[in-house]
Amino acid sequence: MFTELLAYQRRNVARFFRTNRSAKLFTVFGFIAACSFLVALVHSLFYYGFLYIARDAYFRDAVTLYVIELFLLVSFLLVLASAFLSGLFVLFRPDADPLLMSSPRYVLKLPLAISRMFASSLWPLLVVILPALAALHRVYGLV
Repeated sequence: MFTELLAYQRRNVARFFRTNRSAKLFTVFGFIAACSFLVALVHSLFYYGFLYIARDAYFRDAVTLYVIELFLLVSFLLVLASAFLSGLFVLFRPDADPLLMSSPRYVLKLPLAISRMFASSLWPLLVVILPALAALHRVYGLV
């Protein structure tokens, strides 16, 4: 079933790049560059923030624990909100649902929606959580 879902997504990507290929490639590479810049910015902000906290001799242990717990809580809420919102928009999107429901392949609607939800909810992990954990590892040697 996953091979069929991947083939479906591959056909959609090929259909997207069929017309006006250079403008769409430029847009995709621009998006990747903007995300890379955001990842580097988040990493450097967390790194210098953790470094500043680690230099304080008196509050180092307590503030470090508090900041890490607060970061994990905010990250969890960010991922939860992103998954909830993308789930609402993916599951209740009216594009071609009547035709899809009348087809014998309607059983793939839920796995397709879940795979889209997973892909669209992955951005907090890639853009915020992983760079912050890398900065935490560079400063404290944790993780």
